[in-house]
Amino acid sequence: MDGRWGRGSFVCAVIAVLVAGAARAEAPAPEGGSGPAVAEEAGVTVRGTYWIHGAYTSDFPLSEDGAIWRGRTWPDGIRDGLEVGLDHRLRVEAEVRPSRALRLAGSADVAGSLGGDTTDIGKDTLLVRRDRTRFYDRSTVREAYLEWTSSAGVLRVGQMTSSWGLGIVANDGADREDSFHDPLLGDLVERVLFVTRPAQAVSDSHFARHFHVGLGGDLVYRDDLASLVEGDLAAEGVALVFYEGPVVHGGDPLFAGVYAAYRDQRADDGDRLKALALDAAFRHVVTLDSRGTFLRVEGEGAFVLGTLRFTDGGGPPRARDGATIRQWGAVLRAEVHVPDAGLRPGVEAGVASGDADPTDDVGREFRFDPDYPVGMILFQEVLGRMSALQPERVSDPDLLYKAPSGYQMAATNGSVTNAVYVYPRVRYWPLSDLEVRLAFLWARGLAPVGGAYQAAGHGGYLLGYRVDPRRWTLGKWTERDLGIEVDGGIAYTIRFGGRERLRLGVQGGWCRPGAAFRDANGDRLPSLFKVRFLADLAW
Repeated sequence: MDGRWGRGSFVCAVIAVLVAGAARAEAPAPEGGSGPAVAEEAGVTVRGTYWIHGAYTSDFPLSEDGAIWRGRTWPDGIRDGLEVGLDHRLRVEAEVRPSRALRLAGSADVAGSLGGDTTDIGKDTLLVRRDRTRFYDRSTVREAYLEWTSSAGVLRVGQMTSSWGLGIVANDGADREDSFHDPLLGDLVERVLFVTRPAQAVSDSHFARHFHVGLGGDLVYRDDLASLVEGDLAAEGVALVFYEGPVVHGGDPLFAGVYAAYRDQRADDGDRLKALALDAAFRHVVTLDSRGTFLRVEGEGAFVLGTLRFTDGGGPPRARDGATIRQWGAVLRAEVHVPDAGLRPGVEAGVASGDADPTDDVGREFRFDPDYPVGMILFQEVLGRMSALQPERVSDPDLLYKAPSGYQMAATNGSVTNAVYVYPRVRYWPLSDLEVRLAFLWARGLAPVGGAYQAAGHGGYLLGYRVDPRRWTLGKWTERDLGIEVDGGIAYTIRFGGRERLRLGVQGGWCRPGAAFRDANGDRLPSLFKVRFLADLAW
């Protein structure tokens, strides 16, 4: 997609998404037991969801005061005017089982914007554009595949969503009820995947019945780095090993696995990416008492290494033709379910590597998949919208003679990147259908936080998003404080019987951006707030 990757602070930060087509934590696998795999009865199932979500976000500057852009001066900083938004999404999922061994699955979205503010900032680089109101903008066929279950294993062929572990790398864009943020798109691949239980060939032990090995191949239809319809060609080979089942017979459930994914990608402008990702994930549930109280602990960690080559030789000073990739990220979550009290307290901690030296030949900045939700404002609005402006400024010939290679990837699309964060939260049900939730977020950069335009105008070295590189005289930029955020929400569910239900809710957030977003005079951004109104129908 016009070479949507690059190096350093303006460049190849998100190669981690290369495993978007890898595998699922719920990968297709034979059910436990010996002999032929057990499949469900033949039949047809159709289910769906439709939601309308509105939001208001307080306005804030995306740049330094007095910024020059598009032939004019912006005294109070460049602003995109995105205060009000109204989105919708219809998702229909269908499953047909002609027999116990054969399953046909499909799903499709009709989604887009119903109204609200628009901007042409990011219209050529963002995954979700806001340059006009489009009812159908994010509409797509998500899945259309065949699954065949036999005594040898499970074979899937077709287009499908992709997810692994918690979804920090490969994410299917499914809705999460504990989230303060809507999923964007989800990763879609054309895939052939076979999963089997090889140990059952020689043993009928408990371990053999729950130990799985899989091999697959993908052609990426759409993810954070590639779009097949826009001319990017990305192929992947995948190998995975995982255990899924009780720790012991009749015990608490455990999922633990590792996969390796090798990706070879050529962008429509000829830039070439070759990378290997190793990703480990686990999930374990521990029963605490006989009344249904349990502890769930889960985590995921990924490491990416590879090479990136530019066709135009426009990389940073010490990597004109490309860079070596060395990136890593991880998340750990714990949550206690106390049904007698209607409580679910939990805490999450995460980290994504940063790049303190964007001028060298190693790309170190890792990005979570943008559909992995952390908070409501800091990563999605502040960092997401400030970074969306960067490709526009860095490619303006009135500001820079030549845009660096991969400048389009400066936009984070709301991802967690170059950060360590702590995210405690609690959900409470005073009534069975009434939920109240509260969360707190603290985040700090591992490396100094800066923008692509500022770095390009500062000799390639990092400089803050709201600092004019032409006027900066204070030496090295060192700010890493991303800020804090408090989010809350309340929702009520009206049930009509079966799966049919209507969920109505309100969410709100307050964010205090940190010193990483200050200007050259030391002035910080003001406190920001966001309010969301939710109506979700499921059947």
